[in-house]
Amino acid sequence: MVYEANARIIDPVYGSVGTIFQLQNQVNELQAQLAKAKAEIFNMNCQLEAMVSTEMCRSSQTISQQIYDEFKHESSESSSPFVYLDNDQDSSWDIIWA
Repeated sequence: MVYEANARIIDPVYGSVGTIFQLQNQVNELQAQLAKAKAEIFNMNCQLEAMVSTEMCRSSQTISQQIYDEFKHESSESSSPFVYLDNDQDSSWDIIWA
């Protein structure tokens, strides 16, 4: 009651209701600013995820291309897909085939 009496002295028309109205407006404005900030953060996160995803895709494609190039290079060096053994290194194969 003391607060209401002091508020009525400061603002004889609205009293404490004017103060409450101002505080409600302030809360509404702050809630709107908070919602806007949350939306901006969400948009930034989406953009960041898109950038990371794109970069990961590019890295994956680069690595796949490198692996393919290495395989292609290795397969072009040998004329046959079979592995040949050097008979001079391992004479035990001669015994098996004899």
